[in-house]
Amino acid sequence: MRSARRYHERFRALIEEGQRTGVFTKETPADLVVDYHFGSIHHLSTWYRPDGPLSPQEVADHLADLLLRALRP
Repeated sequence: MRSARRYHERFRALIEEGQRTGVFTKETPADLVVDYHFGSIHHLSTWYRPDGPLSPQEVADHLADLLLRALRP
């Protein structure tokens, strides 16, 4: 198994564990959260521009916030 796939599977397992224990909401399936999050990360190079309106830190902050919003109970 590719290392990226193992990483995604581990990330999914962490989300599922958090959902089972009540740390994360079960409203959004773990598979969808993982696919959405990594899809956005993997495609940064297609839309992010250093001279654009957002700094790398701002992009990271927004993406982290989107991820956490999908998981908050």
